[in-house]
Amino acid sequence: MPSTALAAVPNSSFKTSVTSGYAPLKVTFTYTGGSTAGVISHIWRYGDGATCQTCWNPYHIYLKAGTYKATLTIKNTSGTSTTAHYITVK
Repeated sequence: MPSTALAAVPNSSFKTSVTSGYAPLKVTFTYTGGSTAGVISHIWRYGDGATCQTCWNPYHIYLKAGTYKATLTIKNTSGTSTTAHYITVK
């Protein structure tokens, strides 16, 4: 009999190389959610209007002071998951 088990909702966990610093601030984002098998789509939003839909472990340079909500959203056939971290640029 074929398996009817559904894939688990994806894990969108990630870590950042830094959470605060002075502009221009380079932040490396590292996906820590495990396998990307079955992922339909994903998008990084850096909180300043910039995004990336093709990268898994990108970096981003923040040019202006402020607090930015950086998110990773991942979608598979079972659902969508979003994780956020805040970056403070002085």
